[in-house]
Amino acid sequence: MLANYDFPPGILPEGVQNYTLHADGSFDVFLPSECEIDVSSYKLQYESTIHGCIKNMVIDELQGVSVNIAITRVGITGVDRDGDDLKFDTGVILKSFPVGTFAVSPYCS
Repeated sequence: MLANYDFPPGILPEGVQNYTLHADGSFDVFLPSECEIDVSSYKLQYESTIHGCIKNMVIDELQGVSVNIAITRVGITGVDRDGDDLKFDTGVILKSFPVGTFAVSPYCS
């Protein structure tokens, strides 16, 4: 599903059990349990169900993904692809990573 919208597979962790993609682009992704992965010096946390809306190079209305920043956990509300970068938006902070960082789905820790 992700490749059809120009996103790399590694923005989701290994182990996706199922997903539902609706005609309007809204989606649900189901993982076997909550999950945490390391991206550079950040820890991304995935709930067992992730919701959002996807269109070419944009994921918005994202729920179920968060990042630890300092001593607090902040929800990631969207991801945009801008050329060779992915921009993760928390509504407060926008952080870019090279697309290659997400070439392979990581394993949960």
